[in-house]
Amino acid sequence: QFEINMNRRHSQLMSAPQNHINILYTQQKNYQNQSADKAYPKGAPIMSQHSTIALVTGSSRGLGKNMAMALAKNGNDLVITYNKNKDEALAVVAEINALGRKACALQLDVSKSDSWGSFAKALAEALKANFDSDKFDYLVNNAGIDSPA
Repeated sequence: QFEINMNRRHSQLMSAPQNHINILYTQQKNYQNQSADKAYPKGAPIMSQHSTIALVTGSSRGLGKNMAMALAKNGNDLVITYNKNKDEALAVVAEINALGRKACALQLDVSKSDSWGSFAKALAEALKANFDSDKFDYLVNNAGIDSPA
């Protein structure tokens, strides 16, 4: 009798987890299907709500410009910053736009920490106006400070 009870108990233990797994799998599958149907109607393309936005400081020329262009070629929209040469920055924006990406340029002198608050406000306004967003996804902190030798 002990042997029969052990076999029965073993059988119950072995079948219970499998049934439990099947139930969980079925529930998960149903949830995924319901979620997918709500989020993406049949035939609708699956894509994110907004493109990724990168902020690249010091990107009106040199390495910063090269990084900004590489990010744009990889499908990112850009906020670029410049210190003194607005025309160079606007030329970079035009190049990015020519690639089919959105871009804007903001003035930023990283050596003046008292201007960072106004930059943050200008950045928030630019994100809303140009990208219909309240955040950026990537930061490439390229801008540097020249110090006298």
